[in-house]
Amino acid sequence: MRMRMLAAVVPLWFLAAATAQAQPSWRVISLNTTGCNSGNIGFTTEVSGIATFPTTLHFHTLVDSGGFRYMDEDAGTPDSNGTYGWHLYDSNSGGPTTATFPIPPGQPITVTFDLMDGPGGPVVSHEVIVLTQCDGGVIEQTAIPALQPVGLALLAVLLVAGAVLVLRRQT
Repeated sequence: MRMRMLAAVVPLWFLAAATAQAQPSWRVISLNTTGCNSGNIGFTTEVSGIATFPTTLHFHTLVDSGGFRYMDEDAGTPDSNGTYGWHLYDSNSGGPTTATFPIPPGQPITVTFDLMDGPGGPVVSHEVIVLTQCDGGVIEQTAIPALQPVGLALLAVLLVAGAVLVLRRQT
């Protein structure tokens, strides 16, 4: 029985280790400036885990507030891993918008930072933040990103280990 359990868990361990390599990510490090006009809100962001440059990965930013889309930008490809200054402004290079800056003061703003494989391609890194407001706001919430491959592999290992334990108790 122990040999069957090892035979089931060991391959998944190697799968988890293989997928644990650095995955491309784009995340927000800090909110630096606020304001309601185009270009006022600024962040420091960080790109990491991209193995080769040039890359097919694209920056994509969405800004929504009060039921309107203020920014839908495809900002092209990163040229290196590292930090980037990032400002929110009128842009529809990634898709249509339904409003233009300034954002009305006092309402929450949702900003989505996606790193996509090609323009409009699948998302490889996803972060959503909510600012309390444009005029002096702070980051109120950071959404939990979707599981990356390493997280999925770990989840698979845990599920199989649990299944093995259940089967073991039944025999």
